[in-house]
Amino acid sequence: MVVTWMSPLEGKIQISRGGKDLKRVRSSNAKLRMSTSGSPMQSIYEEDLEEVTLSLKGQVKFLIGAFSRLNESQEETNSTMATMEGKMSSMESAMTNLTSAVHAMMKAVRKMPVQEMDQFSDSSNPTSQVHRPILEHNRSVSMGFRARS
Repeated sequence: MVVTWMSPLEGKIQISRGGKDLKRVRSSNAKLRMSTSGSPMQSIYEEDLEEVTLSLKGQVKFLIGAFSRLNESQEETNSTMATMEGKMSSMESAMTNLTSAVHAMMKAVRKMPVQEMDQFSDSSNPTSQVHRPILEHNRSVSMGFRARS
């Protein structure tokens, strides 16, 4: 049973069962009289209305609690998203700095004379021996990729 207030000043409420049979209820001392179009007069005791009212109050409390939990959850989500966005921004900045440093290093290596590069090669390291001829013949290629100018 769904109860909807129509006019609080007149004390009328609208009751609907499953979306059909809309009825108007008028309050009296001991009973409530329900008038429906095409149906005989029926009566509802105040206890029935109190039961519906208590049920509605319970549902309202539940909804308020649910909205409160939803709001708290949304605030936590927003906080988490802000933290993640901050970390992503820091990572992007670090990658930009790393890329700039690699480009600067590659530019410096390209300008460096071959004799100075020999100081950095380790004769005991076979990898440096392999890369040395590449650096002598084509200084723009190092570590397997081409540096930007």
